[in-house]
Amino acid sequence: MGIELVFGSVLEVEADVMVLSAHPTLIAGGGISGVIHRAASPGLEQLAKPLGPIKPGSAVMTEGFDMSVSKVIHAVAPRYFEGTIGEIEQLTSTYQSALGLNVKLSSNQTIVFPAIRAGIYRWPSDIASEIAVEQLLESPYARTIVAVSDTANYKAYEAASRIFTQDAN
Repeated sequence: MGIELVFGSVLEVEADVMVLSAHPTLIAGGGISGVIHRAASPGLEQLAKPLGPIKPGSAVMTEGFDMSVSKVIHAVAPRYFEGTIGEIEQLTSTYQSALGLNVKLSSNQTIVFPAIRAGIYRWPSDIASEIAVEQLLESPYARTIVAVSDTANYKAYEAASRIFTQDAN
């Protein structure tokens, strides 16, 4: 199908399902995770917390509470150290786990992802964006959107999209 790239916050995108880059304990963290938890209501953390902790590369799903999305997928990404201790496989698994939860849904057609791994996870934009694009091209959703709120990561996603689009031709 393809991936739609949007410059902005995941909270600004109309979707059925929203993915957040979660802390392993599934508590409301800082960054975009904290913003999403505040937008959803305290119920999101209350429902998610008993599901944790989960390992990097894993994901769980909850209701969307006060947000326009019906479901929230809490996806835990690994920190990047050197790229040699399984981080690439774990980040790949993070996307696969999040997309794999689609089997539990019946009517959800649109999913939105943030730039998972940005910020405290310290992933190089080019590596993380290529992993994301490669995995998201396998999305079972009718529409898969990535919302990126900074120019450097947006450009990295554009470059990764061009690489995989050229490879497909």
